[in-house]
Amino acid sequence: MNLEIANRLVEYRKRAGYSQEELADKLGISRQAVSKWERVEASPDTDNLIALANLYGVSLDELINGKKDPDPKVNDQPKSETVEPEQEVAKDEIHIGGGKGVQINSEDGSYVHIDNDGIHTCSKNGEKHHFTEKDLENKLKDHCRPPVAIAYSICSVISVVLFIVFGLLNLRMPTFNFTDGFYLTAPMTGFRWSWIFFVAIPIIPSFIHAILKGKITVFNFAVFVTTIFLYCGMTANTWHPMWVVFLLVPVFYTCFGPIDHYSTRRKAEKLGVDPRELDKDYDPSDYGGKDEDDD
Repeated sequence: MNLEIANRLVEYRKRAGYSQEELADKLGISRQAVSKWERVEASPDTDNLIALANLYGVSLDELINGKKDPDPKVNDQPKSETVEPEQEVAKDEIHIGGGKGVQINSEDGSYVHIDNDGIHTCSKNGEKHHFTEKDLENKLKDHCRPPVAIAYSICSVISVVLFIVFGLLNLRMPTFNFTDGFYLTAPMTGFRWSWIFFVAIPIIPSFIHAILKGKITVFNFAVFVTTIFLYCGMTANTWHPMWVVFLLVPVFYTCFGPIDHYSTRRKAEKLGVDPRELDKDYDPSDYGGKDEDDD
């Protein structure tokens, strides 16, 4: 690819109002690939050239050979609206290829169109929606973050307060002797035991996260078991045999791991995304930072 085509790709992208990262998301490629095209370090393949032409609303010949005043017709509709197909497809028909992805039309007027720009749907009542892969990911993940972050903050503050209160006020934790009949033996004072509150911080936030995400194994069961072990050991001097509770950790993940895997796979099939995308947390660094020449 020559410099003229590279400059034309930059011009079309900027006229369409996309950053390199946004364009990469729409094409399903890395941002670095877009950057290499525009720096004449690599050339887009045929599929990507067709996708770019469709995205900018120009012919493939215009994209490659150029025209006097490129003015791509970019869809400015909000994401709740879908783009009408350029070519009407007969009802009750499945159309694949032709640079338009997959188009499925029903007799009742509803349709599903899948292309490089995402998933376009229309119900029989005329309600239209447009989803990109990122929209589907973040819809499942982002709603978990605020309540979980708030729960971590609240639990951390409460743990600090309880640690200080039980420590400075010298409040005691009674210990019991199972052999001699549950009578009070050696009370532990203050800071000797109140540090357990810090160990327990992740329990409630992870429980909330597990409910919101619909995955049992998100719950921090290992911390929960450790907290129980420490409490029972200090209050009842049952370090042995309470260590046995740690054997429940592998049992927990062995039992509920397959259940979560099946649930995630079913959810991904309904949304039309890769199951791995629902398991990972979104991190902008995974998709690369901005290049010097990116807007």
